[in-house]
Amino acid sequence: MAPDTPLHPAEATSIDLLKGKIDGERIYGYYINWQNPEDKSSHKNRLPYWIELAQLLEKGKFNALFLEKVISAMAAVTKSLAFGVTACTTFEPPFILAKRFSTLDHVTEGRIAWVRLWEGSWADDAVVKDSTTSTFTDPSKVKKIVHQGRFFKSESAHQVDPSPQRTPLLFQAGMSPAGSAFAAKHAECIFIGDPNPAFLAGKIKKTRDLAASQGRDPHDIKFFIQFTPILGATDEEAQEKYERYKKYAIGDGGLALLGGISGIDVSEFPLDEEFPTDPNHPLMAKLTPQQRERLLSRPQGYERWTPRILAEFQSIGGSGNFKVGSGKTVADELEKWITVADVDGFNIGHVVVPDAWADVIEYLIPELEARGWLGNGDYAVPGGTARENLYATPGDPKLRASHPGYKYKFSSHD
Repeated sequence: MAPDTPLHPAEATSIDLLKGKIDGERIYGYYINWQNPEDKSSHKNRLPYWIELAQLLEKGKFNALFLEKVISAMAAVTKSLAFGVTACTTFEPPFILAKRFSTLDHVTEGRIAWVRLWEGSWADDAVVKDSTTSTFTDPSKVKKIVHQGRFFKSESAHQVDPSPQRTPLLFQAGMSPAGSAFAAKHAECIFIGDPNPAFLAGKIKKTRDLAASQGRDPHDIKFFIQFTPILGATDEEAQEKYERYKKYAIGDGGLALLGGISGIDVSEFPLDEEFPTDPNHPLMAKLTPQQRERLLSRPQGYERWTPRILAEFQSIGGSGNFKVGSGKTVADELEKWITVADVDGFNIGHVVVPDAWADVIEYLIPELEARGWLGNGDYAVPGGTARENLYATPGDPKLRASHPGYKYKFSSHD
């Protein structure tokens, strides 16, 4: 299910899963339907919950699961499902973080997604395992990485021998001006969340153009839109499910999610009045241009856009879009995002666990396969690395040649 380049509806599409953290840090809005008796997310502190989830996702040929814990246990019961981890060098020293990622890349056989340390410290053939000379690693093929930065200083060889991908698959979240510039240079995949495909199309094009201006293949960057489908055998069945879910949704949680991500305090706006469009309005003047743009980006199909309506929207689909309907209806919506916005794949959000993903497997994936979007119905590289499956490149798990991290390969060091 890895995308071709460029990607269009008649070709393969990636479906990935966006999931909250096991330890309950993300407890707002659409992550909380725990009061719904159908929801099993309260079992997230038990290992069988995650093992069964990983097995379910691999059955549906999902490309990846994004979370931060229990990866080793899930990797042990799967062969092709990749795992994305959020980690920040603001809080974790790069030397230690690199060691952890390389270890995970080893134990998952290359199925880890997260630049010089991984590439430049060891030669590809540094591990010789020569029993005649009792040599496991050729020391002449391992070098120190010396980094003297503003925030960190490090001088050491990487402590882990080369893993299948060397550098984990690199994701960037968000498309602020600074984020887009960073992603155009470094990212291989970008998480995005916007309710309007036409509005998003311009942002994607700008980022691809920025990548091209830096010598990268613009289609080496894959864009994944956050999308929450609510599915049923028919449109009517899906609508009934949606109405049932709304009874348990927490609107304040949805607005807290928006505030936490964007810094927008919607509580200052009258609950049932439309958001003012005048940037000089006293409440709008408090926001940055990017915040105003986000707040006024009304999803298609909404004639009015008030804090109350926004709260309902956020409590089901979060900052991304959602669609209620049969597999055909939802597939039609996905096609619009691909053709209009030029996205490469989807981060499938959830309302009720694990039914949300079981419904994707039962109702949506057969429709996508019938349209020829998912290749042969299997992973592009069964048992392959995250990068091989993303780019559909068997035997090539490393950074693309146009990526700036590629130049740090050991063979190019002085």
